[in-house]
Amino acid sequence: MLIEFVPDGSHDCPAVLFYGCPSAGAEALINTFRLLAEAPETEVPLHELADVYPVGDIQLFATNASGRTGVQQLSPPAFRWRQDREGWLEAAELAEAVARSGASEGTKFQYLGRNGRVNVIFATDRAW
Repeated sequence: MLIEFVPDGSHDCPAVLFYGCPSAGAEALINTFRLLAEAPETEVPLHELADVYPVGDIQLFATNASGRTGVQQLSPPAFRWRQDREGWLEAAELAEAVARSGASEGTKFQYLGRNGRVNVIFATDRAW
């Protein structure tokens, strides 16, 4: 699974795009979203997960710490994605539906986060 920052990614703002599923990286992300829903306050560097490969210098830190939800840009290549328990559970469910889609269904995608200045998109291909 690849992770890429796309400055002109979606019609209303930039996007962080996860693409390339089904894959072991997609499963690692989904499992991490579930972990964040259940774990005590923690932060996980998604760009360092096994089988998740950054395109360029992007860094995406996922956290369940309290605070404003959404994606915050820390520096040009670094972002923090904050969700509460329900938000991480929803992200896992939405991503799982895309990851389980068959190749014959064409490109599938889902917005995992739209409450911030950067959207998060999970897709089968680099198209959405």
